[in-house]
Amino acid sequence: MKKKKNLFKVLSENDMKEKLKLASEEKSEAHIWEQTNNTRELFYITEYQEDQNRFLLRASHNETSLLNKECLVNFEAEDREFFSTGSIQPGEKGLFLFSLGNKVFRFDKRKHLRIPEEFTEGIIFKVNRQKDFHFQCFNISEGGIGLICNPDKKEVFSVNKKFRDVFLEFNGKNYPIELVIVQYNGDADEEFGKNKVQIGLAFKSITETVKFNIKKEVQKCLFKALKSKKES
Repeated sequence: MKKKKNLFKVLSENDMKEKLKLASEEKSEAHIWEQTNNTRELFYITEYQEDQNRFLLRASHNETSLLNKECLVNFEAEDREFFSTGSIQPGEKGLFLFSLGNKVFRFDKRKHLRIPEEFTEGIIFKVNRQKDFHFQCFNISEGGIGLICNPDKKEVFSVNKKFRDVFLEFNGKNYPIELVIVQYNGDADEEFGKNKVQIGLAFKSITETVKFNIKKEVQKCLFKALKSKKES
């Protein structure tokens, strides 16, 4: 059985306070969005109030539509990426207060936010509609996917090889991808089993609508994963 990846490293209380203070000192950007709405709003962290466990924020447009809504927050500290949940309330002098959840999670910084298969209802890459050419994936983002296959399929996924008009099944929904290119092809980590090959695929031609819908679905998975860890 495949060992589950630890997507989010839960920070200890001391590490959490340290990173929140650093984000404040660095005047980091905070990207905040509601789980049911994919639109992110940009804020700037001006202060971390440790006694209240909250950020004092300045909105990039001096207003927000997220007041009193449960949201996700994404910020950086020391060039690492962090996530938490919380809610926004109005503050003084045009600023806003973001009350943080009781946990902060570190996520390896990448160009695109990737979600492992364990946090989804399933991801399948379809080279075509024939059953023999379906591959189980282990992560996904709006920029590409990773899949695991047997060594005999390694030549099929040689680096720089292109696949046109493929399909991605993600949480029971189908997404057509016009062009995919293989970027990585190598031995898989032991957690995926012995003698497995790990493939990295990039979406090179994809409509903005499909890209948007994949990103929205990924963020829903992220929210559920954070909520699950928060409640546990």
